[in-house]
Amino acid sequence: MVWLMLGLAIACFGLMVFGLALQVTDLRHASFTLMILCVAMFGSGAVGCLQIFNRSRDTVAVNADGLWYLQRKGSTTFIAWSEVGSVTARDGVQRLVVTDVTGTKKIRFEYQLENFEKLRAFVVEHSVAARIRTPPRTVFHRNWMNRGVILVAFVTSLLFTWLCVRQGQPKPAPIFIGFAVFAFVGLMREPSRVEIANDAIVIRFLGWQRTIPFDSITNIELVDLRDRGNVRPTVIIGRKSGKDLKLAGYREGSITLNGALTAAWHASRGGQAPTTAPIPPSESVQTSPSLPTTFRGQASADFARAVGMAVLLASYLIYWYVGWMSGHRHGGAATPMLLILPFGAIIHLISLIPRSLTIGNDSFTVDYYHRSRVVPFASITNIELIEFRNARGNPVKLVKIDRDGGAILKLGGFKDDAPTLCASLRDAWQRSRRTRPASSLA
Repeated sequence: MVWLMLGLAIACFGLMVFGLALQVTDLRHASFTLMILCVAMFGSGAVGCLQIFNRSRDTVAVNADGLWYLQRKGSTTFIAWSEVGSVTARDGVQRLVVTDVTGTKKIRFEYQLENFEKLRAFVVEHSVAARIRTPPRTVFHRNWMNRGVILVAFVTSLLFTWLCVRQGQPKPAPIFIGFAVFAFVGLMREPSRVEIANDAIVIRFLGWQRTIPFDSITNIELVDLRDRGNVRPTVIIGRKSGKDLKLAGYREGSITLNGALTAAWHASRGGQAPTTAPIPPSESVQTSPSLPTTFRGQASADFARAVGMAVLLASYLIYWYVGWMSGHRHGGAATPMLLILPFGAIIHLISLIPRSLTIGNDSFTVDYYHRSRVVPFASITNIELIEFRNARGNPVKLVKIDRDGGAILKLGGFKDDAPTLCASLRDAWQRSRRTRPASSLA
């Protein structure tokens, strides 16, 4: 996120300069209004991205005494646990805010922080007293972001349908009607609020509701679903029958929602703790006497690439065939870009998929489809198994390798499971450390 914000700041600044240059080079047709709009739009964007860039380089710290916000350039903010007044999860802006009892000091924890899950669990554990003072909630409201987008799509589809009929061109109308129906179904499936009753959880939708009795629930947990760099805190409700329910995007915050649901569920059970066994930590993975040294990529990745390339090629063939049949000639500067950009993106994605991994005496090699990467064991500081949930809520296990200089390498997508890969890499890494001279380990 740090480098993304820096790139966006440079891009906004460049667009502002380009827009001003167009106006200044032709003073006879220059527009003072456009110059003001250009500076206001792109200039504010550049300033905002630079502020996020500078704030992302700050550091936060916690221990048994309290919380610190350590600015790279500026003062330090400290809040003791006894002074914490509220802990608010602002999921929409990807931020956890801790405020003191006076409301004058605030510490913001961005969701993109390293080890954010551990940080949030630590903050929640040590701020129980502050959250107990807060009146319990029984109604949680869904934010309008998703529903607003779906509603705009529904209204726009109906508007285009009406315009097609009014202009005497009814052929495209069924397509827009299909989009409208699809958007309406999505609007009906989008929850509006969650209500906690004495013996059940009621999820209300547009025109209907769904009731989940507490005695049908097996577990309630707060997890982070990750999708393209975004973190979506989600409360997952496990049931005895049927799929797990995922609740996310509520204005009151994921921490408050999870706490209220968990407390009500435990109260319905007479205060008993859940009977489900906890997930064992990654360190408990036992190494085997004979660990593999070669790992192959999954065949499903090859299938996904073949399907993606086939769909891409088929779309371009249909595009050119329709143009050729209609007598149009496709040319100009846009044609190479239409071909280069998608194929470049596909090639980049293929280059990220590993074909195999081979463990040697002093390094391991990851072979991709277009390159190979050699990682010396001497450059590794730690190897661990991490677990999280993807955007669909499915558990995912990856091997995280910390290297010198703060570089991080994550490995996954092999036929063998991630614990076996982690055990093999750790075993080879530890053996290389034992055989290394003491001077090189200092």
